[in-house]
Amino acid sequence: MDSSSSMDGMPILVAKALTIALCIIAQRKKRKLIVVKYSDSHEMYKLDNLASKKKELMAFLGSVDMGGNNEDGMFRWLFNEVLPDFGEFDTADLLCISDFGWTPISNEVKELIDAEKAKGMKFYGLNIGEDYGAHSFPFDEDDGVSPADICDSLWKFSDGVCEEITEKITSKRFLDYGFL
Repeated sequence: MDSSSSMDGMPILVAKALTIALCIIAQRKKRKLIVVKYSDSHEMYKLDNLASKKKELMAFLGSVDMGGNNEDGMFRWLFNEVLPDFGEFDTADLLCISDFGWTPISNEVKELIDAEKAKGMKFYGLNIGEDYGAHSFPFDEDDGVSPADICDSLWKFSDGVCEEITEKITSKRFLDYGFL
């Protein structure tokens, strides 16, 4: 869950609500879940029993940094430090709830992501907010990797509705589509 300053206001409230909904769904389906929130820094919460730890989860989601963005550092941390200690998440899916005001992802981190995808991990992106990444800058080949290069499936949330973006969004089309 992106907790950078561009998510301030309604986007962060929606992101928190959707994160809580995902936690409820995971618990009902007896699926394990790690919630990561990030901006300049990143931290995680491993959900193991929502019924007894609602207050912990709410406290975790309630304290947000509202700093800048560092998706590259967050993904590097997630794949190099967190996942090796949690083998049960080797083929877990990843959902990034963000306004996609991302800084570019390095090719090194893209390789880490590709390695996880080769093991079966799927990457989903849920765009929150009306700006759709207006705080970001356009990506080109020299900038690195965009969210469109990472996500297997992109969704957008607008006016209370989630809908999948069904056309293939390339880095260059990301700007045209209104995400950047």
